[in-house]
Amino acid sequence: DKKDVNGFRFACIRACWRLMLCLVLSSVSFMAPGVAFAQQDELDPATLIEALGREGMGELLLHLVETEKPADPVVARQVELAGLRLEFQRVSALARGSSGPKVKALQAQAAEAFDRLAQASRSLIADNPKHDRRPIWQTDLAQDLLLDYLYGLHQSAPLFAEFGVTTREQRIALEEVSGEALALLSDAKLRLFKLRGEVGRDPARSEKLQSSGLFFKLFDEYDRRRTPYFLSQVAFMVAQLPDDAPYYQNLGATDGVRIPSQASSPAKERVRLLELADRELKTFTGDIGDMTGVRDAAISLRGRVLVARGQHTQGIEFFQELIDGQDRGAPWLTAS
Repeated sequence: DKKDVNGFRFACIRACWRLMLCLVLSSVSFMAPGVAFAQQDELDPATLIEALGREGMGELLLHLVETEKPADPVVARQVELAGLRLEFQRVSALARGSSGPKVKALQAQAAEAFDRLAQASRSLIADNPKHDRRPIWQTDLAQDLLLDYLYGLHQSAPLFAEFGVTTREQRIALEEVSGEALALLSDAKLRLFKLRGEVGRDPARSEKLQSSGLFFKLFDEYDRRRTPYFLSQVAFMVAQLPDDAPYYQNLGATDGVRIPSQASSPAKERVRLLELADRELKTFTGDIGDMTGVRDAAISLRGRVLVARGQHTQGIEFFQELIDGQDRGAPWLTAS
């Protein structure tokens, strides 16, 4: 029966931790053939945890860690974080699929679940300032704040703000987390830059990162893709905030995370942020093969960035490319 089948599956997974990780990483190598797995004796368990969480295999992940307790305290905390993310996703799905009087209660539960997830992420980052995975955790938290909190729980607040029609709750949410997300991504980008230099000067460290699969994750998935993509979005989002927003009122102040090259006035900082967004988006809008899967969204955003910079003709050219295309998704609608 189903119980016996699941028991057999879990037993096989427990016995084949490394094999399972190899299979997960093999799917990554299919999408990115350049990644090398010459030495897989030191594969990173955290990679398996993140992959199982992304693939919606939460039941399997939690059962696995119950029977094979992680020896590394950092990995144990990542398991806890994965469990909190799964709980948030579960409650959010219930809220989206409900109607009537239950909706508000479920939405409140989803908000509470997100708060627990975000706080656990913040604690993991704060407690491990020199960990190689810190830029990954910072980018993931910023992504959660942008997609799950602002676009999910607060119903596309950045877009409503861009078009000047936010609710009071959306405006407060934007002002509360936008500066944090920008600081996280700015610091992650700087750390990845420094880490690449350190690894380049240390062949043994480079070999260890490559054999664990972490080298590809850090420098391809995050340094080249995730971190700059979300940095461009958040930089543009912060550039839309008014002068009295907390971010602009606290320019130059430090809360433990410095923002490189931050300007001294709201007007100058907006110029810097829009330049930053435009620069980071160039890679994605020039990705003709759309290897990252975000080209249309990047084209729409870059057009809006250019318009905000006063380059209206160039911005409209980007909009027109989407409007003339066949896809009628969200980027097309925004461009229109």
